[in-house]
Amino acid sequence: MEIPGHGNLVTKEGIRPLEEAIAALESIHGAIGRVALSEGLARAAYDHVIDTGRHGLTSHTGADGSEPATRMSRHGVWSGAAGEVISYGTREADAVINQLLIDDGVANRGHRKSLLNSSWRYAGIACGFHGRYGTMCVFDFAVNYQ
Repeated sequence: MEIPGHGNLVTKEGIRPLEEAIAALESIHGAIGRVALSEGLARAAYDHVIDTGRHGLTSHTGADGSEPATRMSRHGVWSGAAGEVISYGTREADAVINQLLIDDGVANRGHRKSLLNSSWRYAGIACGFHGRYGTMCVFDFAVNYQ
């Protein structure tokens, strides 16, 4: 697939994940509400970038053993539900979103489902160095966060 300004995107599964992503976006019809940026969630995301990026890890579990909910709780209080998605190796913001929405190679399309979850009301994002893929972006989400 060719993305204008970004060259070619090679997928593991062919065009199917792209077609699924388009169908998922077309089915929304405004069902996703506004999400407020949260400094606490951004700090939690940054903690994970710093912790795992330098080690080249690809996991929601940090080198320090922390899980997303633990990191989020370090900087505030979340309730309802919380989630995290991570992108590796992509620098441009639109390409990061495309990677997560297309979710090529992820059988349950968990990144897409989380990114399009209409329950999220708060989000925090941090991007930075990754020892194996050059760059990474962490998105932390919560239904409620203070």
